[in-house]
Parts: sequence; structure tokens; C-alpha cells
Amino acid sequence: MGIVTNDWDFDPRKNSTTKGVSLEVPVVKLLIMGLPASGKTTFVRHVFEGKDFEEIRDYVPTFGVSIGLYEYAGSQGVKVSTFDCGGQTSFIDTYFTDQWVPTLFGNVSLLLYMVDSSSERDLEGATKLFRKYYENLRRNSSDAEVFILASKWDKHTLTDEDLAEVFKDMKVYYVSVLDKSARKVAREIIDIYLEKKRKEEK
Repeated sequence: MGIVTNDWDFDPRKNSTTKGVSLEVPVVKLLIMGLPASGKTTFVRHVFEGKDFEEIRDYVPTFGVSIGLYEYAGSQGVKVSTFDCGGQTSFIDTYFTDQWVPTLFGNVSLLLYMVDSSSERDLEGATKLFRKYYENLRRNSSDAEVFILASKWDKHTLTDEDLAEVFKDMKVYYVSVLDKSARKVAREIIDIYLEKKRKEEK
């Protein structure tokens, strides 16, 4: 879908890691959150870096927040800044501190909340965490669009009814890297957002 033009990681528990790093937001700021191993980094590497399933099947936890800046192939001149937020508890706790809330939740265009559809036992925890993220998002980026992505749909045990019940009034997409549906969904979400912004500017 696009090419990477800049990429770095930072640990939100430490101040020094952001020295010299500009967090200026391009056209689309894409915040990607969810529990550990819900498919966040796999989604980014597949959608924006063009990696196929065989190249990214080995899971490596994200350390803190991985930020990437990409040219969006779907619309000339548009850039997408991805904030891929690690799901480990040690990092999540810092996301809600006064120091990091503005950085993560400010100026957000789109929040993609990843839910592992292959794990029924994680649904309750995923729901509770989503509520905390959603509250902070609305306080800092009231106009941000929010979507639930049911990842690993090729081996799902959760049903669409399960997800609809807990994520009421939220648009849920069912995605898989294996069948490449994740790319189609990502393009659809970004295109809808860009079209909405163009209409607002007229």
C-alpha cells in the first residue's frame, strides 16, 4: 500500500527516547491499540510495508510505541503516521499519564482498536481496555473516527454477534493478513476518512 519514509521506536516510560524526534502529525494520524498479540504490528507491516503473512508470522512484541511515516498509495501527496502501541501492561500504564496522553491521543485522525477474534478469553479484557482508550481519545481528539478490527478472522472463535454486543454503536471490520483482507479494509477506512475531510473543506 505504501512505502516507509521514517520509522523509530520510543519507550513512553523514559523521557530521553524522544529527544530530537519530531512528532508533527502528517495528514492522517493512525492510532493502533489493543491487547498484546492482537495483531497490531502485523497489521502495520502487512498493510503499509507490503509484507506477506510468511514474512511476519513470527510474533515479536512491540517495545513501547513504534511510529512510522508512510506515503499513502491510495491518494497522491497524502501521508499516514502510524502509532503502533505495545499492549504490555508496563507500557499501557504510561499511556494514561499526563506526559503521554497529549502525544498519543492528541490530533488523532483514526483509532483502530484490534481485537483477537481467535481468543474468546481475551474479549472481556479487550473491552475494558478499549473503554479507557476511548475516553482519553474523546477528551483529546473529539472528531477522531473509531473502528474495531477483529483480527485473525481466518481462525476466529468469536462471532460477529459477540463483537456487536460488546462494541455497541462501533463499526466492526473482520480482517486477516492471511487472506489480505486487512489491506482492503485499511484502504477503505482511510479513503472514507479522506473523502469526509475533502467535503468538509469545500
